[in-house]
Amino acid sequence: MKKVTETEKAECLKMQDVYKPALTKVSNEAKFIETEIATIEDELAVKEKKIELAFKYIQISNYFCNMADIALNKIDSRMESTTTDARIALSTSVTYLEDTFGLDVNGSLLTNSEVHEHLENKITDQYKYKIIIYLCYTSKYLKHLFGENSKWKWNLIEIDKRIAILAKNMIDYKTYIKNTNPAIDGYKERVKTMILIKKLISKSIDAYRIKYEVTDKNDEDMLLSINMVDVLRSIANYLGEVQSAEDFKKTHDSLKRILEANQKKTS
Repeated sequence: MKKVTETEKAECLKMQDVYKPALTKVSNEAKFIETEIATIEDELAVKEKKIELAFKYIQISNYFCNMADIALNKIDSRMESTTTDARIALSTSVTYLEDTFGLDVNGSLLTNSEVHEHLENKITDQYKYKIIIYLCYTSKYLKHLFGENSKWKWNLIEIDKRIAILAKNMIDYKTYIKNTNPAIDGYKERVKTMILIKKLISKSIDAYRIKYEVTDKNDEDMLLSINMVDVLRSIANYLGEVQSAEDFKKTHDSLKRILEANQKKTS
């Protein structure tokens, strides 16, 4: 690796400084919303406000990512403190959204009916899709910045899993099938969101299965993978996708056999 000159370091800092006013501004806005939330007594109103707060933290995470990306490109340096700040901000964003939409992995698809009814005329399907896309983009950005061999590798797949389950919980299943008419506003985003949810959950299933195989064969990793297969099966059943539901049942059984076989070896 070539030696970085003081001029190059100075240029890097100058480029990073461009983002600092915006980062300070959005951080102050997030603090203001957090203070505001503390004064709200209505639980559903709090959940609604946390969506706005979560979006601020996605922005914060991206500003940190941009600053770290400059260092990576200009002086070939992985600014771990800055990427860690970005990771924490992204995780905070997901936490606030989980506070609103729930973090249940494979409970009833109608668990959040009360929240969705409250948000029906307040948060559009377009906005929900935008949030999920931004979360996915930021997570991918972080993986690039940390690098393939980062000590945070498994933590980042945990964030991906949380995003996948969160996205699943952001769907209003009570009205989803009723709103499959293309003439109804938000149709395109609802369909794209459902496609994306299936993709995100499938990627997490694979990630945790791989983690199970290449680390210490922790039962919890395989059980989580199995539970997420069951999520896809529940969605397929709900949408009337009979063949897909049957395929997910076979995948569930296959993964369970692998788990049980390894449990016998270690017992």
